[in-house]
Amino acid sequence: MTRCRLLLAILALAVAAYPLQKKRNKEEITQTLELPKDPPASVTAETARLTFHVSPLSAKGLLSRQVGDALKALLKSDGGASIVKLRAFVAGSGDLRRVQAIVSETFTEKRLPLAALSVVQVGGLPLEGAQVVIESIAVARK
Repeated sequence: MTRCRLLLAILALAVAAYPLQKKRNKEEITQTLELPKDPPASVTAETARLTFHVSPLSAKGLLSRQVGDALKALLKSDGGASIVKLRAFVAGSGDLRRVQAIVSETFTEKRLPLAALSVVQVGGLPLEGAQVVIESIAVARK
């Protein structure tokens, strides 16, 4: 009788522990994304081949969308030139750190070298609703 009880107790423990082992095996491995690199404080470039561009003003969307649209316009207008310096003028009390993150993400996604970035907070821009205007300095290809 005691052997039977002992076997039943062992069997009950084995059955109780079985679902726990199964759950441990199904646990997914979490992935972490790499943080984008911070733009450099300064860069060097040949001054004879510098080109200057300014993004168009836009009042569409929030700050992050306006920064993305401005960068897209600048990358298109530079025509393959390597952007070495960006200066972003941000109106109002927007999150200035977000501009740096968006620039880093955009350049990293497109596998471009990170440009030096200056962010300046301004009181307002000429277009109502516009939150950012970005000017770029790029080195034209030979």
